[in-house]
Amino acid sequence: MFKSHNVIFFATIILLLSGCQSSSVGNSDLALGQRQIAGRVSLGSNLSPEGVFVWLEGFDFGARTDVNGDFQFTLPPATLQPGGGVSGAFQLYFYMANFRLDALTVTVNQGEFIYTPGVFTDSGELTQTRFLSPLLDIEVRPIPESAQQTDAVILTTRIFLRTTFSDTVFVFMPQNVNGVLNPLIYSRQDVQQVRVFGSTNAGFTPGDTLAITNDGPVELIRLLTGGPPDLEVGRYEIVPFLFVLNNIVPEGLLRSLGSNLDQLGAGYLQLPFRRRTTIFEISSPPSP
Repeated sequence: MFKSHNVIFFATIILLLSGCQSSSVGNSDLALGQRQIAGRVSLGSNLSPEGVFVWLEGFDFGARTDVNGDFQFTLPPATLQPGGGVSGAFQLYFYMANFRLDALTVTVNQGEFIYTPGVFTDSGELTQTRFLSPLLDIEVRPIPESAQQTDAVILTTRIFLRTTFSDTVFVFMPQNVNGVLNPLIYSRQDVQQVRVFGSTNAGFTPGDTLAITNDGPVELIRLLTGGPPDLEVGRYEIVPFLFVLNNIVPEGLLRSLGSNLDQLGAGYLQLPFRRRTTIFEISSPPSP
């Protein structure tokens, strides 16, 4: 298993006490008592808030926000909780891998939430939207933006890493992962299909760890020669394999996201990132 620096990932999927879901704020069920909380998350730079991972420690609940940034949790009945009803103060985390990690303390008493005045409404909704500040802007530009399966062209991927953050943002971007040089993940958009390709670095040659400052973007150029490398017809997001090191993320949160987060492939795509990406399209060659 590939591991690096202080980025630690786990391959064990934990057992959840109950199912989790994302839904719009405002739904209430009086029979639930005070076992439900809901809220909304917003991202900086006017980016879509969909897919932010919201995790409640102690219960190991994880849910992703919907297209509006809304989430909702429902605790299981007290009789199904350890000890017949959990009590204590727990952190509710809001996680997007290239944004600042945010957290809020929530209190549970005998299996039900205590809706702190000013933080929650009487129905368990957050009174204010949680705002996540960006750490790293990731932009991916394929050149060309489309190609036919039979084209013999050099596929260029330009990767721009920027920050307006006053402190340095450290990015771990390995040049060699189990023999795959400068790996790129091609994630097909219409079906669940992932391909991994090695590439040639052009221009600036970085080390494995990049220090991104607000002096300007770091541009990386990756080349795939020989035309579309055995890709089926479809639309693809090109995903660079990297980790933002600034956040100290709870181990339980990472386990809740799934296994193989640190490995090339579909497992890595479970990490919530917000990237600005131009979709690359492969089309069929014209009929003779």
